[in-house]
Amino acid sequence: MEKEISLRKGMFYNSVGSMTNLGCQWLTTVLVLRLGGYLAAGYLSLAMSITNIFYAFALYGMLSYQISDLKPEFVEKEYFAVKGCTALISTVLCAVSCFLNCYDSAQIVTVLLYMLYRALEALEDTFYGIGQKAGRLDLVGISKFIKGILSLTFFVVFLVVFQSVQWAIVGLFLAVALTLLVYDRSFLGRWITPARPFQWKKVKRLMLACFPFALSSVLSTITLSFPKIYLEKSIGTEILGAYSSVGAPVLIIQVVASYLFIPLATPFAQYYEKGEREKFKGLVLHFLKIAGVLILVALLGIKLFGGWGLRFLYGESILRYQSFLMPLAFCTILTAFMLFLDMLMVVIRSFGGLLFSNLLGISFVSLYLPYFVNYFGANGASYALIAALFVQIIAMVLFTVMKINRLNKE
Repeated sequence: MEKEISLRKGMFYNSVGSMTNLGCQWLTTVLVLRLGGYLAAGYLSLAMSITNIFYAFALYGMLSYQISDLKPEFVEKEYFAVKGCTALISTVLCAVSCFLNCYDSAQIVTVLLYMLYRALEALEDTFYGIGQKAGRLDLVGISKFIKGILSLTFFVVFLVVFQSVQWAIVGLFLAVALTLLVYDRSFLGRWITPARPFQWKKVKRLMLACFPFALSSVLSTITLSFPKIYLEKSIGTEILGAYSSVGAPVLIIQVVASYLFIPLATPFAQYYEKGEREKFKGLVLHFLKIAGVLILVALLGIKLFGGWGLRFLYGESILRYQSFLMPLAFCTILTAFMLFLDMLMVVIRSFGGLLFSNLLGISFVSLYLPYFVNYFGANGASYALIAALFVQIIAMVLFTVMKINRLNKE
């Protein structure tokens, strides 16, 4: 069996692969507007917003749980079994939701195709957990790199050949399927440990163990997705397309932050299990310092070059929506901090605090969203989300600090 590589080297490979995948995903949102217009971009954005909720259920809060399962309590095949069940259930629920919301046929087809693509990504996420837990983030990074390149290629080819955003999403599905079947099974699958036989009773236990975190993940995703879904219903698909297109470039802030903290889940779990409170706090502060510098640089760049960047990416017509940019940037920054705290609370198994914080966030966004959108237009969706995330983050910090302070010093 191959040896583990250093965390620094693994994080480098994972960062390169993740950034490539992010860049390719982002280019799909640029190209769909360039080649298909605001309506096609709106269809894609609606599909992404709706499926994000059900994708969160498909993921079932299991990645952080899996990579912090150091004993291990469950074997990899049991994680795959749970993910298969949740992916199927989430796809069915997504279909029911589309019909209950009375979307037109084009919207329903777009959403369901995108859900199938996301369900397959949820299964692939288990391979990423296997790789990270085995200390092979380099292999995870290579997988993300391959998936990103294939996804962009297939998306563009299908979009140009068929002139259809629905067929372009089929291309995304095929790209993930190829990566999973050809690369992930061969290179990450070899790290599946034969610790003990697969047990169905363990699958049931795992589903129960992860359910609290899955519920919290779904609630937080509703908080993030609801503003866009409401915006499409109240103002229209084309405005949603413009809103999402303006927001696409600043998503890099959130994703870069995520790629910095996700590899730290295992060290956080080790420090927490050993009761090393000061080391745990030190790692938190180290991440926050790096993230803080990156955020300041990003905000300065958006302030100075935001308009130029939008014109370069989308053309002159996008500038009438430039006012969306800065509020969306703050939404992205707060989302990154919320996801970091979410990961910490999963590692320390703070379900009660996580659930309460997410309920607080969804309550605030539901309460203020109609008023803000009515008063501020599309920017109201951003203002409502900023208020909700701010309140949610404060609650998450308080619960996390209280639980960490109970740890004994070494």
